[in-house]
Amino acid sequence: MALATAGAFLHKDKSTETFEWYLHEYEKRWNINPRRPLRLSEYQDRTLYTTWDLSYRRLKKENAEAAQMLKLLAYFGHQSIWYDLFHAGRDDKLPGWLVSVASDYVEFGNMMRTLVDYCFVEVQSGTKTYSMHTCVHDWTLSGLNQQIESWSYWYAFDCVAESIDVESWENFAHLLYTRFVPTCDKTNP
Repeated sequence: MALATAGAFLHKDKSTETFEWYLHEYEKRWNINPRRPLRLSEYQDRTLYTTWDLSYRRLKKENAEAAQMLKLLAYFGHQSIWYDLFHAGRDDKLPGWLVSVASDYVEFGNMMRTLVDYCFVEVQSGTKTYSMHTCVHDWTLSGLNQQIESWSYWYAFDCVAESIDVESWENFAHLLYTRFVPTCDKTNP
């Protein structure tokens, strides 16, 4: 996973950054001491978090709205992300970029493709949804959202609440609603 993310990072701008540059940045950010023996868990953490951090910094520079979307995804379940869920919670009081994304299927798809290009999310073509690897999702929670953004929390809550058909409330255990469970877990205090 870390290699795929690093490759996506380098592929984005072949003309300016080289593998040597990436490796230098990677080592500088992790502060590698060649005399210190590597422990496996430490190595895994530095690989993933450092790689995602470098990619996130570039994403933020190239597409600030996609970077905001990545932060927002931390408030949703990682297994199933789809347009209608975001559309259900749209409100004119949201940031302008999110109103655009939540109001237009093509805009949403373009935003998610940007995150796919950076290997932050994956396409689930069979279900026409997107997903995020559990480790990436954990990183978005701990690394990008060190402080809870109340509007993001309530937006995720509203997305789920507005997606539930009031007439089928008594049949809440229906298979249709199981895809909301991961997001409900994120918005449950």
